[in-house]
Amino acid sequence: MRQADCARETTIDIRQAELADTAALVHLNHAVQALHIAQRPDHFRTPTDREVADQLGSVLQDGDSMIWLAVAGKTGVGYLLARVFERPQNVYQRQRRICEIEQIVVAPEARRLGVGRRLLDQAVAYGEKHGVDAWELTSWAFNTDAHHAFRAAGFAPMKMRFERTVHAAEPQE
Repeated sequence: MRQADCARETTIDIRQAELADTAALVHLNHAVQALHIAQRPDHFRTPTDREVADQLGSVLQDGDSMIWLAVAGKTGVGYLLARVFERPQNVYQRQRRICEIEQIVVAPEARRLGVGRRLLDQAVAYGEKHGVDAWELTSWAFNTDAHHAFRAAGFAPMKMRFERTVHAAEPQE
């Protein structure tokens, strides 16, 4: 589906993903994984479709996480994977109930059409129903388009993680 075709779809539905959606989730995962590999081949690898299907299928069955699928017509155009968990109090930090957005993917042809915002809104509504204190997500520094979308949805940076490598290693598969 091209962006023009996706934009013509009057309805983008957001629904809970099911095991039958695994192939669509795997297909959507390709775009975001390709971006990560292109930017950080030293860190990311190309998983097989079977590996991604097994991982996402496991998440769909674990009962601890939720995956929402954005659908235009009959085509999956994005998904969001989130889980709610308790972060226990320790000597430095208070206890918190967090909705962690672990993955968000919007197909290239569906970007800038509100799909990501709708998925994020779904995670916020889910978190509200489950009494969370905050929603958190992590994004790589190179993914500036996503950062703009997250800020527009009310997310703000909360910490930065720095890296220093010993030397530039060759990617290993």
